[in-house]
Amino acid sequence: MNDQAKRLIELIRERTPVVEAGSLVVFASGKGGVGKSQIVANLGVALAQRGLRVGLVDLDLSLANLDLVLGLRSQRTLDQVVAARSGWRECLVPGPAGVTLLPAGSGLARLAALPTSARERLLEALRAFGREQDIVLGDASAGLSANVLGFLGASRPPILVTQPDPTAQADAYGVMKALRAVGTRTKPYLIVNRIRTASEGVRTYQKLAGMARRFLDLELGYLGSIPEDRFVLQSSRHRTPFVLRHPSCSAARAISPIADALIQLREIGEADERTSEPWPIATAGDS
Repeated sequence: MNDQAKRLIELIRERTPVVEAGSLVVFASGKGGVGKSQIVANLGVALAQRGLRVGLVDLDLSLANLDLVLGLRSQRTLDQVVAARSGWRECLVPGPAGVTLLPAGSGLARLAALPTSARERLLEALRAFGREQDIVLGDASAGLSANVLGFLGASRPPILVTQPDPTAQADAYGVMKALRAVGTRTKPYLIVNRIRTASEGVRTYQKLAGMARRFLDLELGYLGSIPEDRFVLQSSRHRTPFVLRHPSCSAARAISPIADALIQLREIGEADERTSEPWPIATAGDS
């Protein structure tokens, strides 16, 4: 899989220059069920509320669900684009707060196995979509497939989402280990979800950062943490981002500094990748 992932990283960078411009930020977790899609959707809305043109793309090419999180219904998806039955612009779905979703379908599980013409159509769609946005947030699938590593390795920067429990931490470490195995040296950043206290988020980050530094020779940055919050589930049941339905809840308040940090990180761009200094720790208050 390493060789396949390396080829995908090179291909995505070559065919989608928007990636090199620092506009594509891909979120991955290794473990499913850590709240990654919720974070992507709500961060997208928070960034749009700050005046950015925000694109969201579902990179889970087999089990897409960003449209559900956002309460949207997509008539056309990247499936149709790859099959040359639709243009990418016809797939776009306007979302809350002005975000724009490029939805995936359920038939693109193996990007590397696509015929060259189909793969070119997919990557051209991502490139064209990105040109019209200030930032594109990509929601990758769980696991460590070549697809995930390909998109994550081409991200500027890669964002890992984890939880304090040992299984989720082990999977986040596994993602970093896999990225190093395919030769990626871009500094990843961590978001710790569903914390009980701010100190729990910091401890989780420090543990993973220490392991990455010691065993992988890799610096891990920290974007912040999001507390466990009953309003997240309530909003999910109504298919509405919690930053809109419950803007004063603890999870929504924690999203705000992470959105600001992403904007700062985007502005720093490539310069940040050349430093060995870890990203300043920004945490939400105890919940």
